[in-house]
Amino acid sequence: MDYYNFEFKNPIIFENHQQLANAYAAESSKAAVQSQIYGPGNVNDGTFSVTEIGRIKSFFVNGPQTDTDGVDIFVKWEDAYADGIMSAGVEAAYVIDYSVAAYSKGGVQVAGAYECAGYFNINNTCRSMPDLKAKAFLNYTTDAHNFYGAINYISSYEDRRKTKAGCGETLVNGVCTEIAAHTTIDATYTLSWDNQFDMSFSVYNLTDEQPPFTVWEMNYDPNLANLVGILVNGMITVFSVLFLVYFNSKLFISIVSKLNIQSKKKNTVDQEIREKVSELSNGKGSVIKYTKLS
Repeated sequence: MDYYNFEFKNPIIFENHQQLANAYAAESSKAAVQSQIYGPGNVNDGTFSVTEIGRIKSFFVNGPQTDTDGVDIFVKWEDAYADGIMSAGVEAAYVIDYSVAAYSKGGVQVAGAYECAGYFNINNTCRSMPDLKAKAFLNYTTDAHNFYGAINYISSYEDRRKTKAGCGETLVNGVCTEIAAHTTIDATYTLSWDNQFDMSFSVYNLTDEQPPFTVWEMNYDPNLANLVGILVNGMITVFSVLFLVYFNSKLFISIVSKLNIQSKKKNTVDQEIREKVSELSNGKGSVIKYTKLS
């Protein structure tokens, strides 16, 4: 188990469009972001309302101080079983805190401080950050076979926008506040032979669980889930290519070796002829040219 605690000063971030739009809507910070907000006619003179914003220009900048701490856990058991080795374990990451200080431009605050741990974070500079991500796995391996299975868990997290839609299970006055927890199961079988090749067959999201509904463009959070459902991934093609590479390499080495042997044989015959001529002529004769008769 590891506990971490980090403090990041002036981290490089990409400005969030929503934070800039919110700053433009507030009179106290409008001037600080005005040059990055464009309205009708592609002007950025601040003469248009927030509802008329056409585009927002964001930059990579040094952002506000960020403090985070959390716990990483890894537990594994392993023992001999039948003709192989059985292992099982749990790994988890729990974010205790991920706080971002207020963000200012030109000495004017354009975004207040906020907490990222446990939130969707679509309207700030953080990624989606559920408090807990965990995995429990079971693995059995022999000389030629490996079986692996895992249960993946992502805890629920809050949508601070409190949108009026049916995401999650926690509703306050009909308004969504939570994106539900998500559990999936993966399985992989790997066949090994000749100590050089592996062929694997994997099934991700074995029970075809749909990602929890999220009020966003794709109706789910692509940072933590996908809509593919059951994903079958066979590595046969990859290993077929590797096999061809291996076979062709062996063939090439064999051909080169034969050519070298033939060359050595030719050099050996040349040397024997020259030595014999030199012997018979008491060192006075030499070979200028010779032709092999059929």
